[in-house]
Order: sequence, then structure tokens, then C-alpha cells
Amino acid sequence: MTTQLNRKNIYIVVTGCNGTKRIKDLIIPLEKDGANCFLIPTPAAMQIMQQNADYYSDCRICSNTNISCQQKIPEEDLVIVAPCSFNTANKIVHGIADNYATSLLQTSIGKGKPVILAFSMNIHFWSHFAFQETLKKIKTIKNITTIWPEFVYQEKMLTKLTMVPFGKIIDSTYHILKVLKYKQIHTNQISNLDSIIDKHFSDFVECGRKLAKNNLVWGTSGCIAKKIDSGILVSTTGSFVGEIKIDNLSLVKECEKDTVVWEGKNYPSSETLLINYILSRTKKTHLIHSHSTEITYAQNLEYLRTQDYIETGNLDSVEQVIDILNANDGVCILKLHGQIVIADSFAEGIDKLLNLKNSIE
Repeated sequence: MTTQLNRKNIYIVVTGCNGTKRIKDLIIPLEKDGANCFLIPTPAAMQIMQQNADYYSDCRICSNTNISCQQKIPEEDLVIVAPCSFNTANKIVHGIADNYATSLLQTSIGKGKPVILAFSMNIHFWSHFAFQETLKKIKTIKNITTIWPEFVYQEKMLTKLTMVPFGKIIDSTYHILKVLKYKQIHTNQISNLDSIIDKHFSDFVECGRKLAKNNLVWGTSGCIAKKIDSGILVSTTGSFVGEIKIDNLSLVKECEKDTVVWEGKNYPSSETLLINYILSRTKKTHLIHSHSTEITYAQNLEYLRTQDYIETGNLDSVEQVIDILNANDGVCILKLHGQIVIADSFAEGIDKLLNLKNSIE
């Protein structure tokens, strides 16, 4: 058993959506990696669970009817709401805590604990004006990460929404808790590292600010990288790209299979293996991994999108990214996971992203 999550306490709030029926597919891999998962159902979810009690029998279930669990439940390191329903999402922004699950959730938000919302609802709820206002408000809360559902199209018509694969939620968990899916070797062999970072720092700051200003990144989403003579400068894991600090840059010296050799004060981006894979196969020197949901889900940009969701650290199917980049002037949309742009400068990369935004129908 690995223990990368190091006994982190994760509250998993489930709601009255179909995804609750298979929630153990999320719990099992998290617990195998060392987490303590506490299943916290809303009243609607509890009704679903009672219909198939055997399935949940080995879960740590915490509800207002389980007094002993309430007394023993440890403080959370992270809260995952999956599936997050229309009702629960709207309750969040209106400060409603009308049951045990929403009370714990609102308390966690108030404490500034990281929260992941993996939305699951039908098309009509998604397009409802109240939910669209909820999305706008939630996006301003730094400790909340939203995961949109997958959009399913038939003959260019949106037919349904489905919750993302649990692998996407697990990736977000790793990212937020700064857990790496690669082996790392930290060295201190470059004596002038500070001067190298100083030389390129303003370039990263300007890029980050422009990305944030144009809503191409938000919170800790995304990363930026630049290939230089001594390696690849990359933003660090968990950093706010829109507010880059001097300690938010690391130098990646080499990558071999699943191992990253790096220098600096903080771990390089969780996407370092992907970044290295791409930049080692192109003459382009700058890479931006942005997170514009408008671009990620644009139906008319389907030709730029990878066929599969590529889990962090998994390079088995990443060649499709290279193919799309080569065929489309250095632009690729990662399914459910933002955009990759390679260019000769950050300014050129941002222009490519803005052109994509302007092309959305």
C-alpha cells in the first residue's frame, strides 16, 4: 500500500444523484493511497444508500443519526462533494446549512478548508439562471475548486451531462493537497539558480497576470513553463499562476520515465512529466497550461480535444496531445482538463488562447 495521502482526512459529501451509487470507486483508491475517507450523505443521498445498504457497509458513514461518528470524526484536510447536485451547489452560495452534510460543508468553507465540487445535474438545471449565478459566485471563492460535468453531444447538439470520471476528482485531490504523481530528486548543483530565476521571473509574472485578467486561469489551476539552456523553468505545484511569487518557480533539469530531477524551493508542477514530454519534442520554448472552461467545453473546438481524459502522470496516451499540437499550430484541448499551448513566447501563447476564446460559437 502506498501512503502518498499520508492519512489525510477527507470528507466525501454525497447528494441525491446517481453518482452516489458508485461512490466507492472514488473512496477505494483514495484509501489505498493512505487517506481516511468519511462518507457524509445528504438526506436525499441517504435514501439512495438505504436501498443498497450492503454496498456501503464498509464505508465510514457519518450522518445526524450516527451520534458516535459525529463525536469521533476528525478535522478535515479536504472536502469533496461528489456528486454535487443543483440543490447543494445553490445552498453553498446562499449560506444554507439545513442538514448535517451541508452544515459540515459550510463550516469547512468558513474555515478556509479546500473544497472540491464535482457537479452532476441535468441540462435544464445546468442552464438555469440561478445555477449560472451560483457558478459565478463560487468561482470567486479561493478555497473552492469546481469540476464541471462532461458534456455529451450528438449531431452537434448537447444531449446530456455526466459527472466526470473519478480519476479527474482524484487528480484534483492530489493537486490541492500538493501530492505528486511522480518520483522526485531534489538537487542543489546549480550555484547561480537565484540569478537564473531572477532573469526570467518578470516574464512569468506578466504571463500569469494576463492569464488571470483574461480568465484563462483561476486559483491554483494551470501552470506555465519555459525551456532555457539549463532545463525547464516551471511554476510550482499549488501556486497561484495569476500571482506568481519568486519561490513559485523551479528548475527541472531532467525527467526519466516517472522521475523528475529538479532544483528550487518548492516542487515543480504536478504536470511536470507532461510538460517535459511536450517541450522535449518541439522547438517551441514556452508552454501554457490554462483552464478556461469556455474553451475546454466549446462544442465547435472538438477537433482540438483529446479523445481521452489523461490522468496526471499517465503518459501512456499522451502522444495524441503531440499529434493535435503539431496539426493545430501548437494548440490542444485536454479533455476535461484545460488547454495546452506551445509558442515562442508567453505573449504569443496568450494570443493563441484569446483567439480560441473569440472563435467559440
